[in-house]
Amino acid sequence: MRVIGNGRIRRTGAGISYGSGATIKQLQDWELATDDDAATVETAGYFNALAALMKIGEKIIARLDLDGTPAFREYIVSANTGTVVTITRENVTAGAGLQTLAFFVNLADIAAAGDVLTNYVPGYAFKIEKFDFRVSKPATTAAKLASLNMEIGTVDLTGGVIALTSANCTPAGAAVAGTAITAANVGTALSSFSVEASAVTAFVEGSGWLIVQIRNLEG
Repeated sequence: MRVIGNGRIRRTGAGISYGSGATIKQLQDWELATDDDAATVETAGYFNALAALMKIGEKIIARLDLDGTPAFREYIVSANTGTVVTITRENVTAGAGLQTLAFFVNLADIAAAGDVLTNYVPGYAFKIEKFDFRVSKPATTAAKLASLNMEIGTVDLTGGVIALTSANCTPAGAAVAGTAITAANVGTALSSFSVEASAVTAFVEGSGWLIVQIRNLEG
């Protein structure tokens, strides 16, 4: 039995073998009991300390959030580079749990070093997948700009930055994509996220929607 995060994990049972001859592989499953919630366990790197032991195809039976609202999950080890372990939740259909949230903003209200959206609480464990902007009313005054980024609590996402300019905020309906989100994008049921601005040359007019694609990790 080993300590991992705020819990313990152990191998279970005799396991199962597959393949034949020189290619035969032996899999043994794992049992996890922890105070960590699903969002924490599903954060990239959680199982890296076991990279030398975990094999692709092994199952993790998890009892989660035991000091809060207990939950049950099953995972499979879907990749292991020897140092980095990747897990996949059981039977997750592509797109499952995805929701789209939209927040209206007047571009002229964006101020340097100020929040555009402050401490929105989804109310469930979540993962932010995408952050984009969709123009409602075009910006017509030239040479205006603002950079928008998201944070969970006070920690900036890695990626998810939208660079707004007069040129890309026209015509109506134009889409401005945020950069790819790669890390620091998972929150608990108590977490909030905010949108903050920087590098602002104040817009005179224009408006649009901040589009946040978010995955419910509890659904």
